[in-house]
Amino acid sequence: LYFNDKKFGINVEKPKGTFYLKVNHGDGTVAVTGFAAKDFPMGTKTTGIILMNNEDVILTAEEQMIRSTSIPEKPFEYNYEYVNGNIFVHKLNSKGELQWQHIAKREVKSFNDGAKSNSVFTGIVNGNISLIYRDYYYKYDGKQHTVIGPGLLSKFINVHRTIGMDGNMITDTFIKRLGDDETKEA
Repeated sequence: LYFNDKKFGINVEKPKGTFYLKVNHGDGTVAVTGFAAKDFPMGTKTTGIILMNNEDVILTAEEQMIRSTSIPEKPFEYNYEYVNGNIFVHKLNSKGELQWQHIAKREVKSFNDGAKSNSVFTGIVNGNISLIYRDYYYKYDGKQHTVIGPGLLSKFINVHRTIGMDGNMITDTFIKRLGDDETKEA
């Protein structure tokens, strides 16, 4: 997967967008195929590529943003806020044409940790796509929250989302951590 934002210099024409490149390992040729720029929002990063037996591709990406603010009275030191947003799962056929898209809606934030705990992991389990990611617990607790305060923003849950090969969600399972008192399914 290749992304080009067209910012390479003055009077330099480069294509803008996200492109799927298919490489023939036998002779080293590269073929650019579909997958236009509109498929990903700005700030989206690829987090996983799975090549299926029939040469279809499962592509996972997530919105990522980093914000920094200077620390008062400490020159050249900053606090960093990491925002990880929606997760996009695309199935591309062997020609790079989009077959379907699934979006797992989320937005989690962390501070000064490099966003290491906020990413998404993708795999194939029993013929289905498995996503494992972190999200805010309040989104899954069954309550209608009208105010989202610091208390709710400090509780996270690990989500295991199972998606069928047709792009439809099968289930969300919440992964129990040591010290948690329950595991729920949605």
